Amino acid sequence: MRTALVLSTALIVLATLACPTSLTSQDETLKELVKPAIERGVQFLRNSQTKLGTWEFGGSADPTNKNVIGATALCAIALMESGVPSNDRQIQAAASVVRKAVSNPNFNYNYTICLCVLFLDRINRDRNMTQSDKNSILRLANLIAKGQHSDGGWGYDLPFTYTDNSNTQFAVVALWVARKHGKPGGAIDAALSLCEKKFRKSQRADGGWGYDTTYAVSIPNPPTGSMTCAGILGIALHAGAATQSQSADFRGAGSSGSTDVVKRLDTDEQIVKARAYIMQSLFNFINGNPKEGHISYFFWSLERVATLYRWRKIDGVDWFEVGSKFLMSKQTNNGGWSMDAHQGPFVDTAFCLLFLSKSNLLGSLQEADFTAGSIGSGPTLNMKKAEPKKTDSKSIAKDLMDELLKAPPPRQAEILQQLSDTPGTDYGIALLDAIGKLNTNTSKELAREALAQRFKRMKTETLAQNTQSDDREVRLAAAIAIRLKDDRENMDGARSLIPLLADQDVGVSAAALESLKVISGQDFGKSVDRWNRWLESAKTRKPE
Repeated sequence: MRTALVLSTALIVLATLACPTSLTSQDETLKELVKPAIERGVQFLRNSQTKLGTWEFGGSADPTNKNVIGATALCAIALMESGVPSNDRQIQAAASVVRKAVSNPNFNYNYTICLCVLFLDRINRDRNMTQSDKNSILRLANLIAKGQHSDGGWGYDLPFTYTDNSNTQFAVVALWVARKHGKPGGAIDAALSLCEKKFRKSQRADGGWGYDTTYAVSIPNPPTGSMTCAGILGIALHAGAATQSQSADFRGAGSSGSTDVVKRLDTDEQIVKARAYIMQSLFNFINGNPKEGHISYFFWSLERVATLYRWRKIDGVDWFEVGSKFLMSKQTNNGGWSMDAHQGPFVDTAFCLLFLSKSNLLGSLQEADFTAGSIGSGPTLNMKKAEPKKTDSKSIAKDLMDELLKAPPPRQAEILQQLSDTPGTDYGIALLDAIGKLNTNTSKELAREALAQRFKRMKTETLAQNTQSDDREVRLAAAIAIRLKDDRENMDGARSLIPLLADQDVGVSAAALESLKVISGQDFGKSVDRWNRWLESAKTRKPE
């Protein structure tokens, strides 16, 4: 009875708190590991900005140089995605460079135009967009759409010269971002549709895509991970545009007819083959034999694709863990990255920061909020998520748990996140109940991580009470949550963990030890006496 009361009280407390992030406990640990790398990378870029507001490219800092403008937009985007506010002095200095560049009627370099679109969208994300910036985005998007080659791709200059899949990747990303500021349909959607056809026709037998220029077909262009990401990005963004415009169903091979565009894409035969190719690219990094020519560019491409497709893992491999550990091993002493002599350390560092910060510049394929704009034609669209048919939280939570038990792994991850994030006692109880009913160890562990994330929002005193629960899963979640909470000023959490070192459940005792090690910076094994002595010593040292 006491256990039930403590759990119920704790879950009621949760209902009043704001939702946490969607990270699992493993992600949370990795996030803490990459945080110093991000901070050092941010400082490197801050220290490297010139007095002109630019970042150098190829030895030039000239604010009229097309490559310098692109590098400046990219570095500023990376800083904002890494936590630097948009009103920061250095971001505003970069904004002056970008806004002056886009006002030039002769501005036609595709890479830089696309990055300027992304920058103007990103700098206005947390405030009402100025009409001037909106007009610039729409005008540049129109230039990109008109600059598309008849083969569906884009080249270095607008209008097109020859095309390649790298320029094409930047173009479709910029068009997708610009699309929400105008009307659906018209020039942008037509361009995305033509690009999707290009990628559909040009996929290699091994599932990959290469750089594939239109003018130099005699030059070998082997498939690469970054260009394969470009291919499935082009397919996905057209599918998203079609869904958002409420047009005909997506007709990719293997389409299931699902209303969830990402689920449809995940069963598409060409996407399945491409995912396998990307998986091989990841294995090359795991095996210490990376074959990507532009490593940081590959990881940024991977991050955008995996985020858009909602791939937490690819065939069981955590792509973010592989990439972050590799990139952290390559960070230089000055905090930056320098792996690609062609693009230079500032662009390299920007790509790495965008990966490590898990930037999400593209948003969702399924949702949209369009306002009147000057590009294309078609109806103004304002899509909203459908309201759940049931309003009773207990029924909704039970339905989610029932679905969880039958769902495939990708959908299970989504449901667990919802059960973890949604305030309300019933969702926590359903999550706890699900742990005992799930039939695979992997799904059980994911459910435990989700429960620990819920518990993290409890007060330390409440977590301490839950460490005494008769329910093994409650004790385990409380022990993990104390580590995630990392409330070092309140010793109640550490004090409650020490008795758990003698817990008969090995998993619980191991979690308690790991949490104590994180809180204390010490390791006394599972010796209750030594940890008690440490606790007394820590209390003595604590200032009044």
